[in-house]
Amino acid sequence: MRYCLNMETVPIHQLKQQLSRVIAAAESGETLLVTRHKQVVARIVPPEPHVHTGSRFGHGSIQPLLKGATRGRYLDVIADDRRGGLDNG
Repeated sequence: MRYCLNMETVPIHQLKQQLSRVIAAAESGETLLVTRHKQVVARIVPPEPHVHTGSRFGHGSIQPLLKGATRGRYLDVIADDRRGGLDNG
């Protein structure tokens, strides 16, 4: 595997000593290659861009699948749900 020449390489012993600096560099968009004995053993990459989820994210509610009791048929209900739901016919 070939890597771009503009990526910073960080020896693993230096990574242990300067972990906060390396993480800060990745947060700012840098990709860093971690080496052991001059061989690349890992790559630290920037996080994926944050996807905006809207102002109601995390404020939803859980609704029950069924309106009434299953009367002991819960395995049938689960199997039916996996096939596509109770309203299929």
